[in-house]
Amino acid sequence: MPTWEEFLGRIIIFDGAMGTMLQAAGLDLGRCPELWNLERPEIIQDIHRAYVEAGAMVVETNSFGGNTIKLKEYGLADKTQMINRKAAELAKEAVGGKALVAGSVGPTGLLMEPYGTATFDDLYTAFFEQIRGLATGGADLICIETMSDLGEMRAALIAAKAACKLPVICTMTFEQGGSTIMGISPETAAYVLASLGADAIGANCSTGPEELLPVIKRMAQASSLPLIVQPNAGLPVMREGRVCYDQTPSSMAGFAPKFVEAGVQILGGCCGTTPEHIAAIARAASGLTPGIREIKAKTVLVGRRKPVIIDESPVPVVIGSRTGSPFRENLTAASTLEQVEAVVRDASLQVEAGAQIVDINVLFGGKEEPETMRQAVLQLQSTLDVPVAIDSANPEVVLAGLKTAKGKALLSAVTGEESNLSQLLPLAKKYGAAVLATAVDSGVRAQNAAADRTKIAEKIVQRAKGWGINRSELIIDCLAGWFTRELPEKELTEVNAFLKGQLGVKTCLRLPFSLQSSLPKIDEEFLHGLRRQGVDMILKEF
Repeated sequence: MPTWEEFLGRIIIFDGAMGTMLQAAGLDLGRCPELWNLERPEIIQDIHRAYVEAGAMVVETNSFGGNTIKLKEYGLADKTQMINRKAAELAKEAVGGKALVAGSVGPTGLLMEPYGTATFDDLYTAFFEQIRGLATGGADLICIETMSDLGEMRAALIAAKAACKLPVICTMTFEQGGSTIMGISPETAAYVLASLGADAIGANCSTGPEELLPVIKRMAQASSLPLIVQPNAGLPVMREGRVCYDQTPSSMAGFAPKFVEAGVQILGGCCGTTPEHIAAIARAASGLTPGIREIKAKTVLVGRRKPVIIDESPVPVVIGSRTGSPFRENLTAASTLEQVEAVVRDASLQVEAGAQIVDINVLFGGKEEPETMRQAVLQLQSTLDVPVAIDSANPEVVLAGLKTAKGKALLSAVTGEESNLSQLLPLAKKYGAAVLATAVDSGVRAQNAAADRTKIAEKIVQRAKGWGINRSELIIDCLAGWFTRELPEKELTEVNAFLKGQLGVKTCLRLPFSLQSSLPKIDEEFLHGLRRQGVDMILKEF
């Protein structure tokens, strides 16, 4: 049997619905489907075999609701690893080497803060336990599916990468309007999942194939990752007390060439699909080959829902740094609540004044700094849909902020110091954050020549590469603290040309204090001029 990597040169056929087949086999509504891995293993294996005989090259385990939180509802939380391990073992035995096995991981059913009570750590722990069981049972890959909340998907994907070294596929579920029920667009999902190291992305469940086709086309424009689509057999309808689906095997199969043309490489089905549907899809996909999508990597940051695409901005993107001001000693003795309220208030004022990203520094947080950062990010993103820049060199504080950030954050306190790089870069990689680094270290101070700054920039790029961070995720400021009165135009042009031309990274510029107070009045010509000189972002204290 080919490995997953060897599969990637062809169209891959996944299986169809597990729940539909279990109900047809007699599973009562309200019963725990995953318990049948222990009580009725022969039925589970018969379903896997039927899909392989239909042409499935990958089957998914009977573990969709096998996370600790869902199993707790049935009094089975203590059997999480056993149930998931058994799910993978049954599938491996059933396929007999004729197909790969994907460990199915579905949502917990809980809402994350601030809309619910679940924290990142709650979900991470639940998913880690489940995925560890699937990997132990012999799963060849992990499929995290039917997610509507990007925060929950982040927790599951980060847990998967920590629990095993298997490829991870991620699919979101989209409504008829083209976004998830939580308002996540296909593009936003693609940007965030790619930054977290997903091996393939796409859409499942939701609606029928016709409604998912435009969703997939939008994802295809945002990422070069392999795309997967697993639509329902149409929208469910009640007939004579039974849930029915309108899409026949032949009608669903008719969409296979359209999906492949749109960029899909992995075809399967979700609710209502059966081995007959998969057989028809496999026949329709026979002879088709995946197209080549060359999507240039972009530097993107994401708030709760909305992406900020640095590459597409006609003027430098503005980072508001008032909430990153370390001189606010008056807050040192304030409560965490007062500190968080101050951060959110300042952030709102900055966004009104034109900031597209908000820098958060809680140096005034004292020993409660990590919790202050967590609460600040949580409350800010529940109020404003802007990306956050986590401004701290303390790994515990950074960790608290990156866990809480809903989309894709910016880590903005990186320098050329070895200790700083070794502590912060791995966190940026694990949590999918972009990096804003200042090219200074203990040997290079504010007034040193541009050549010294560019050497540090080269070191930062190399250290980031060592942690697997792409250059598209790096923004470097080589001029911070070098001037106070005016822009050094010659140095600015030369340094930015080196950063972009030789190192291939984005650039940031902290504006001189002489321009800080007047930024809202600075005309478009000035900003366009900075963009022409190679400045991608500016940091301004409003």
